[in-house]
Amino acid sequence: MKNIKSAIAILSALTLNLVTLQSTTAQSAAKRYIVVFKENPVTDVDSVVQEHTRLYALPEVTHTYKRVLKGYAALLPDALVTMLKNDPRVDFISPDYPVKAVGQTLPEGVQRIGGNLSSGKSGSGQGSVNTPIAIIDSGIQVNHPDLNVVGGHNCVGKGTSYNDGYGHGTHVAGTAAAKDNTIGVVGVAPGAPLYAVRVLDNTGNGSWSNLICGVDWVTTNSASTGIKVANMSLGGVNSSDDGNCGNTNKDALHQAICKSVAAGITYVAAAGNNSQDFSNFTPAAYSEVLTVTAMADFNGKPGGGAASTCGSDTTDADDFAASFSNFATIGTSNVNHTIAAPGACIESTWLSGGYLSISGTSMASPHVAGTVAVCIASSKCAGKTPQQIISKLRSDAAAQPITYGFQGDPNSPIGTHYYGPLVYTGNY
Repeated sequence: MKNIKSAIAILSALTLNLVTLQSTTAQSAAKRYIVVFKENPVTDVDSVVQEHTRLYALPEVTHTYKRVLKGYAALLPDALVTMLKNDPRVDFISPDYPVKAVGQTLPEGVQRIGGNLSSGKSGSGQGSVNTPIAIIDSGIQVNHPDLNVVGGHNCVGKGTSYNDGYGHGTHVAGTAAAKDNTIGVVGVAPGAPLYAVRVLDNTGNGSWSNLICGVDWVTTNSASTGIKVANMSLGGVNSSDDGNCGNTNKDALHQAICKSVAAGITYVAAAGNNSQDFSNFTPAAYSEVLTVTAMADFNGKPGGGAASTCGSDTTDADDFAASFSNFATIGTSNVNHTIAAPGACIESTWLSGGYLSISGTSMASPHVAGTVAVCIASSKCAGKTPQQIISKLRSDAAAQPITYGFQGDPNSPIGTHYYGPLVYTGNY
């Protein structure tokens, strides 16, 4: 009887909303939102989405989510948003914020962090790592001869192709895992299986709903693919860490990433290129991800003094924190999930089977994602939780001699800016 009454109450609420919606003569322009269901009573996401589509005449549902959260993304006019908030099955509705690529490998970058000294043996001609890596980005050129792309998923538009039409994801993939062969460049985790999770379009732009779709796919398929690490060289300025996985400030993206981390996936994210504190730049601000700042290296060696290879791209000096890089602030909790990697003048794979040198924290992040993959493959990170892996990479990096670091690292800070210790792949 109680269940029947609840069903009647829900149906009555839906009917009232529908009548009200149909009687609305003037609606504002539709905007993109993420509708998050309550864990209970919703058990069948598809049926509720179908019911909402029918009863509320939803203009367009772009994504449905089942694993990292329950709900969907859709175009909604303001009047409909108000009505959906009164649906007893809806927990909250979040704006669908935009995200975009945050930057533009040199083998020197891989050498600088000891990739050639790791068990992955980058540059030996025999380097090989078998840990799959998800590149959540603009896709990857699937037939690039220097990349081992084994699968993927498209979260952009209505197509199914995860091939890269922008170049950014292909560049990121090469730094993380370009093959150790006779052509091009070599990645930190040479030849690692790559999954292209396309969340950015051919202009490098995307949205939270796309990104949640990618996180949902990675999490749902982690058992069958073996994915344990995901790189996110992207972000947007919209939210901060509420210290409660987005449950307090109703942050759908934060909730999704937290549930994916709980499923055993380590997320590595670019800090952003605004020369400011990344505390409001997501997903970098989330404490559950390993956030990567950028430093400049031009010869693959510590000590500084090498001439810049960037031309007019940057005026940064060798072995200094990159001037464009975002950072944490000393004394804040964000220092606990921050690490640095080379990000200036990084040569890597590009479209049409080519190569290109560009700069950004986007280019620094895959150095660390590749390092996580090497650590897992070497067994030194095997069986560890994502938080344990983050702690290990940071502590191992901090344990390197002072001469290994750079101007701006914790041993030689620049004001209150915290860029973190320089990752060291050679440990693994």
